[in-house]
Amino acid sequence: MALPSSGPLQLGTQSGGSSINSEFQYGNDMASYQGVYYGRGGLEFRFPVPGNPIDMDTFHGATKITGGSASLGAGNWTVPLYNQITLSVAGGNGGGGGQDGVSSCFGAGANSGNNGNAGGGATIGGYVNGAGGGGGSHGSNTSPGGSGTSQSITFTNPAQGGNGPPSGTVVSVSTGTAGNQGTGGYNAYYNNYYKTCAPGTQQASGANGNAGYANAAWS
Repeated sequence: MALPSSGPLQLGTQSGGSSINSEFQYGNDMASYQGVYYGRGGLEFRFPVPGNPIDMDTFHGATKITGGSASLGAGNWTVPLYNQITLSVAGGNGGGGGQDGVSSCFGAGANSGNNGNAGGGATIGGYVNGAGGGGGSHGSNTSPGGSGTSQSITFTNPAQGGNGPPSGTVVSVSTGTAGNQGTGGYNAYYNNYYKTCAPGTQQASGANGNAGYANAAWS
């Protein structure tokens, strides 16, 4: 919880939400706060380094950077306050290919199965990316879809000289949709009554793929 944006503040521990030490837990010595990174309004800043004074007004609206984690959904995500953040994604797996139909009607009239659909890609603002797996091909048997690729990278906050996403910015997230199954083809048989080829039972469909993910963990 951030310190009040105005009014009196106290370095020592006290109730009422105006205690600097209660928020940061670095003690009652102002020197303990020098060079420490903190947040304000969702953005990241740094207290003056040793050798430079800290104005008490600097603490107004300030908050300690704390860790956390999240399983992200597709859409927009606001990057939290962090020192280091690990972003991890995986693309969705492709759907399996369906089995071709067979014919007892002089080799005619059967339908081919359908190929599975590719899985969707995953990303967190382009900082990490995972490709979706390809769909399985139809054939004499069902075939599995391909696996999506994954990527996990730990970033340091750019306010601390790193190349991660800046705190407070909004990034686009894709979570890697699952590829749909390819349906099986229909068999064909010779209908003696009508003296013609007729559709029969449907062959096995491929399996649906598994969805990917987009996760974040920070400290």
